[in-house]
Amino acid sequence: MESEGTAQSQTSSAKDKQPRRLWTRNEEECLLAAMTECISEKYRAHNGFKPGYFNEVEKELKKKLPGTTLKAVPNIESKVKLWKKMYSLISTSHVLVGSVGTMPLIQFKWIRRKCGKNMRR
Repeated sequence: MESEGTAQSQTSSAKDKQPRRLWTRNEEECLLAAMTECISEKYRAHNGFKPGYFNEVEKELKKKLPGTTLKAVPNIESKVKLWKKMYSLISTSHVLVGSVGTMPLIQFKWIRRKCGKNMRR
């Protein structure tokens, strides 16, 4: 009896999870345009976005892309989170590669060994 209840609860939780959404290039461009418009209006903040920002972006997206199924949570928030992560990785790698010429050879060899990449001197 307990195994049947457990199997049903696992199945229902698997149904609740939505499949991963793939964004088209047009959707990403419209998202950037909508975010820019909302920031220039009233949602600018020094340390992030003001409350309700993603909901406003969702409304702008619905104007630009009628019939879209994109929602503020989870679609837009997760996309912005991914963009922030990618930006952080790119900026960090840029700093490492850009400063190789000024760092001592020992530090450079240590970083190259740590990263496991073939970096040029």
